[in-house]
Amino acid sequence: MVREVVADDIMPPWHATAPHGHFINDRRLTADQKKTLLAWVDQGCPEGDPKDAPPPRTFTDGWRLGREPDEVLRIENAVQVPAHGEVSYKYILVGTPFPEDRWVTAVELRPEHRAVVHHIIAFVLPPGKTPLDLLGAGFGQYMLGAYVPGDQPIEASAGQAKKVPKGSQILLEVHYTPNGRAVSDRSAIGLCYSKNAPDVELHSLAVMNNTFHIPPGASAHEVKSTFKFDNASTLDSLTPHMHVRGKAFRYELVSPDGKRETILDVPKYDFNWQSSYNFATPRKIPAGTVLECTAWFDNSAKNPFNPDPTKTVGWGNMTTDEMMIGFVMYHATK
Repeated sequence: MVREVVADDIMPPWHATAPHGHFINDRRLTADQKKTLLAWVDQGCPEGDPKDAPPPRTFTDGWRLGREPDEVLRIENAVQVPAHGEVSYKYILVGTPFPEDRWVTAVELRPEHRAVVHHIIAFVLPPGKTPLDLLGAGFGQYMLGAYVPGDQPIEASAGQAKKVPKGSQILLEVHYTPNGRAVSDRSAIGLCYSKNAPDVELHSLAVMNNTFHIPPGASAHEVKSTFKFDNASTLDSLTPHMHVRGKAFRYELVSPDGKRETILDVPKYDFNWQSSYNFATPRKIPAGTVLECTAWFDNSAKNPFNPDPTKTVGWGNMTTDEMMIGFVMYHATK
C-alpha cells in the first residue's frame, strides 16, 4: 500500500499543480526521495543501523504546533452531541474580552472529539458587534483560524501577526456530525502572541459566491466569485473551500491592464484534505487587481462522494449542501 500511494502521488496529499518550491508548505516528495523510499519498500523494508536512527519525536500535550500555546481558550459549558441526527452549527463565545490589543502569530483549533467535529472556525468578535454581524458576505475579515479535515495550524511568518483589538472576544463556529455515539465536547483554541506590534499586519478575506445552483447530474458545473483590491497588496496564502461535490478550484489574477495569470490551480479538489497554500515568496499585486476564483462541481452519479445526484444543490451549511469560497490571507504592500 505504501508503494502504491507513493508511486501514484496520492501520499503525501497535495493537490496543487505548481512546481516544487512555489508554496512553502508543499508536502510532496522529491523525485530522489520517492526513489529512495520505493527502493526500500522493494527490498522488504530492511532496518538500518540503529545507531543512525533519529531521536524519537516529542510532542507537547498533543498540540500540533509543537509547543504549548501562550493561551488556551476552551468551551466552558460542554456541548452535548447526540448519537444520531443533524446538529445545527453552534456559535460559542470562549474566554473573556481581551483587556488589551493582542497580536496573534499562531492559531490551532483543537477538537476534543475529532470523530464528531467536522470543522471549527474561530472569529474575532470586535466590541460593539454581534455574532450576526460576522455571518454576512464579509465574514472572512473576522476569521482568525480554522480546523478543517487535512489542514494544519496557522502560523504566521516572522514579523507577521493578526490583530485582535482590545475588548474583542473569540467566537467559535462548530459543526458537529453525529456518528452513532453521544459525546460531551469542550473543544479549544490555542493562541500564540507577539509581545510587540509586528512589521506586517495580516488580513483575511473570503471571496465567495452563495447564489449558485448546481443542476442534477452536472459533472463540471462552473461557479465564479471575484474581489477587487483597491490598494496595493501582498498575497500570503490561499485556501479553496467546497464540499463533497467539489471537483476543481482555480485562483486567477486579472491586472488593471487586463493581463490574466493563474496563481493556484487545484485540478482534483479533495474535501478530505482541505489545504492552505502558502506562497514561498508572497505575491505582490498592484491596486486595481481583480482576484477571480473559479470552482467546478461534480453533481453526477460518477462522483462516489455525491449523496444525491438527482438533487439541485445550492449554498448550505451541511456537508450534503455546497459552498464556494476562496479564502485569502494578505497584507498591505509597503
